[in-house]
Amino acid sequence: MAVLAGFHLEGQGLPVDQSKAFELLQRASELGCAGAHFNLGILYQHGKGTEIDKKRAVHHYQIAAMM
Repeated sequence: MAVLAGFHLEGQGLPVDQSKAFELLQRASELGCAGAHFNLGILYQHGKGTEIDKKRAVHHYQIAAMM
């Protein structure tokens, strides 16, 4: 799921769809993917596919670092 989210973010073989990437990363993070947590941090930090939320960005960075 996290790789597919990356394809949506970068438009690699799929149309760019930041909202879909955000959704896929949320699902992957719920399954315990550290990379998904890290990438969710980036999306929250920069407001891609969601609103900017620095607290949630830090939260996901911390979870990724602890995994």
